[in-house]
Amino acid sequence: MQPLLHLFFRLPPLGYIVLAAIAIYFGMNSRDGQIAAAETRAAALAAPPPKPIALGDFTWDDIGLANEINIAAQINTNYNYRLHRGEGEDSNARAMWLLFDPQANGSEREVKAAIVTPNSDADEFLGCIFKNIHDQGKLGPVFHFNGAYQSTVSYDDVALEAIEKEGLQRASRFFYIEPWVSGRAAALAPRASQEMTFSQMLNCIALLLIALAALKFVLRRNANAAKQRQSFHDQPIR
Repeated sequence: MQPLLHLFFRLPPLGYIVLAAIAIYFGMNSRDGQIAAAETRAAALAAPPPKPIALGDFTWDDIGLANEINIAAQINTNYNYRLHRGEGEDSNARAMWLLFDPQANGSEREVKAAIVTPNSDADEFLGCIFKNIHDQGKLGPVFHFNGAYQSTVSYDDVALEAIEKEGLQRASRFFYIEPWVSGRAAALAPRASQEMTFSQMLNCIALLLIALAALKFVLRRNANAAKQRQSFHDQPIR
């Protein structure tokens, strides 16, 4: 780390300008991505929610704007998990529920989808889904899960270990659902964050790099001027 810092502070002014240009470029791309995502959420919110589709019938064509999906499925409560890493308490532990088709009878060994939430949100999630019971299956209630499609989540590797430990396997198109516990309108509403966005952070870094370049330029110019003055004074008078 120290050699890299040493190299960084030895860069010429042009080096800082190049790094600043790179930071500005990625910052603009990040901002454009945030704007596009906000427009997509607004368009999704303006449209009606997708109709619920049975988990066994789900295809990629059923993913709507803002990755919205609406899945009808059962939870097999025999496979509820607390996912954690290592031994002892894990402040980042997750709760996982495995989803099965509304017609599933408990003999299925292939898991098509799951929901993974922070352990602290588990009670809120359970309170939410019990307001969305629409039928009765052989495993229990059939819920409608309105939320966002996710191809992977944090603790995905631990989730896979838990599934395999039960002698189950993930389907080739296995996916996760991010449940919209606070409702569709809240999930798709404009996100007014008070925190510094990634693009703003990159812009701040760019300004810092430009300031370093200017400082380096001034110091180098002053050093060269001092050398010239010293060289002039060192010349003998004839």
